[in-house]
Amino acid sequence: MRVAYLGPAGTFSEEAVRSSGFAPDGFEAVPCGDVGEVIRSIGSGTADRAMAPIDNSIEGSVRHTVDGLIAEADTVTIVGEYVHEVRSALIAAQPMPLGDISAVTSHPQPLAQCSHFLREELPGAELRFADSTSAAVREVSRGEPGLAALGPATAAGIYGCTVLREGIEDEPGNLTRFV
Repeated sequence: MRVAYLGPAGTFSEEAVRSSGFAPDGFEAVPCGDVGEVIRSIGSGTADRAMAPIDNSIEGSVRHTVDGLIAEADTVTIVGEYVHEVRSALIAAQPMPLGDISAVTSHPQPLAQCSHFLREELPGAELRFADSTSAAVREVSRGEPGLAALGPATAAGIYGCTVLREGIEDEPGNLTRFV
């Protein structure tokens, strides 16, 4: 079975697919570049199933998913849901003091979900948007000075980066519902 999710490897979406029991053992992971592609993968035959975030306990609806489900209503059916706890980490290419961070990149959802931490701990840092959390970590792995990412700690291991701080989401128990 081929299962599509918001990629690349190491996203919260991949964590959700792997921990949900939604995909059988030995499934083929199909990482997609954006949520629209995740949803369209069903109608196009690229994937047999797909898993996409639809809402978050802090930030509410994930508009791209809702819009994509509406646009693809003729080819996509929601067959289940899974609630995944999201624990964000601040990740850099190598160890560095927080004072050396000049920019933070991530998907817009984690940037919003960690806004208190960013305001309090990194008030002067530029915020940059990435297509996914792991795309942000992959960008950080290239070593741009002063750049950090918000993402899952597992992504740091995949891309050879360092976790500077874990559990930085604004509210404990940050939950994302996937369909």
